[in-house]
Amino acid sequence: MSNILTKIIYTIVIISVLFFGGRAFVFWKLKSTLISKIDDLKSKGILINYVSIESNSLDGTLTIKNLEVEKSDSDSVCSSSATIDEFKVQGVSVLSYLLQKKLVLSSIILARPLIQYSSHPKRTQSSVSGEYKEGPLKEIEIGLIRIDSGKFQMVDSASCVISLKTGFSLDLENFSLKNLTTDSLRWKMESLVVKGIYLDIPNKFYHATINQFAYSRANKSIKVDSLRLVPTLDRSNFAKETKFQTDQFTLILPSLRVNDFVMNESMKLSFSAREVDLNFNMNVYRDKRYGRKQRTPKVLPMTFLNKLSFPLKIDSLMLSESKIVYEEYSDKNDGIGKISFNELSASISNIANDSIGKSEMKVHSTFMNSGALNVNFTFPHEKNKLYGVKGSLLNFHMPDINAMLEPSALIKIESGKMQAMKFNFQYDSKESNGELELRYSDLNVIAIKKEDKSENKIVSLIIKALVKKTIDKTDPMDKRTGKIHWERDTQKAILNYWWKSVFSGVKAVFGFENPMKKNYKK
Repeated sequence: MSNILTKIIYTIVIISVLFFGGRAFVFWKLKSTLISKIDDLKSKGILINYVSIESNSLDGTLTIKNLEVEKSDSDSVCSSSATIDEFKVQGVSVLSYLLQKKLVLSSIILARPLIQYSSHPKRTQSSVSGEYKEGPLKEIEIGLIRIDSGKFQMVDSASCVISLKTGFSLDLENFSLKNLTTDSLRWKMESLVVKGIYLDIPNKFYHATINQFAYSRANKSIKVDSLRLVPTLDRSNFAKETKFQTDQFTLILPSLRVNDFVMNESMKLSFSAREVDLNFNMNVYRDKRYGRKQRTPKVLPMTFLNKLSFPLKIDSLMLSESKIVYEEYSDKNDGIGKISFNELSASISNIANDSIGKSEMKVHSTFMNSGALNVNFTFPHEKNKLYGVKGSLLNFHMPDINAMLEPSALIKIESGKMQAMKFNFQYDSKESNGELELRYSDLNVIAIKKEDKSENKIVSLIIKALVKKTIDKTDPMDKRTGKIHWERDTQKAILNYWWKSVFSGVKAVFGFENPMKKNYKK
């Protein structure tokens, strides 16, 4: 009996010595290999410095302190580099690696990393060709990847000017890579939380922050909290620096939720979700005293979606409790025009680039805090089919539009009530055509050219001759209609196309000359 017990004890001791000794040897070998690889990289122009490399075979920890990496470039003043206060790998499983060619780690933690990427204007990405080469690993599993107070910046290699700067803290849980020995790599993560995100784009004069971005595989959800996009320059200096007519955006997005989100776990990117919910407040400002810059022609919404390099499908997008304010400094007068869409809500269905049929958008808003605006949009998925817009503006107090008319058109509505404006038009990439119906009463419009009172009176008389001041509801002519017709300016966004189409119908109702003609003057 004692001999059996002794053998058992000896066996346990031998196994323990082999296990812990073997584990200690593996970690010693790992540390030695790492140091050797660092020396090899130095010979290839990648400079790597560190204060210490420590390994602990008992808890499977490898720690590098004060790591510095720099890639030298003979034709660059600024090079790509990285500094990390502490790089720690914990819970390394030796058996998984030896028996299954599987790397299993409890965590990877990077403390205060600063990564700088040097962009070279003449540098091009080299294409990699050839047969797939099998590596030593089949799978990688990491319980937690954590980045504490990470920073990343992009600089020009010649001037060292920063073109992008960002920072964040990140927790990624249960990340895995599979099929590493084949060409069908698959990946998965259970959750991702990124906090304290900021983004500076100095050459575009914007600063953005996000309190938190969160993804949950179990809940199939994405949540974005408190996104803010603000200009870094005031309106005057923004216009001077951009040198062209450019919309200046200020955006506050309190929340965005993506429900039933399905992430493609292969290397092929795709986006699929049942519902997206969001709300925002946005201010847009444009200084029209500056010239317009020639830009790449804008495409229509479905053309844009179809050009995406990945499949996109969202069953519905819901917008609530939002507001848009648009202001512009007129090139005709010393003043700022303004329009607003308050209490804005919308729903968009069937947003996809791999289906047939159509997408639909329904919008409701209080226009200029006065009239009820309702518009339905249709976006055909098939080529060569027309887009459609049908809507109405009801019970609008017409002098409320003076905030835009006075600076931009140099006219003023002294009184008037719009009972209803209804419009219906279709459009393609070239032009829009349709009809606008207008019902109004007690309309009085005057010109406001203050420098020449005689000319002011003449213009006012012309306006009054073109615009019937009062329409009685019993009058058979109370339903006045005008043709909508507008040729699209491909340099401008789709919102401008919609607005100019409606406005062409309004002009036609009042008998003004077609504003599309080059010799037309307001």
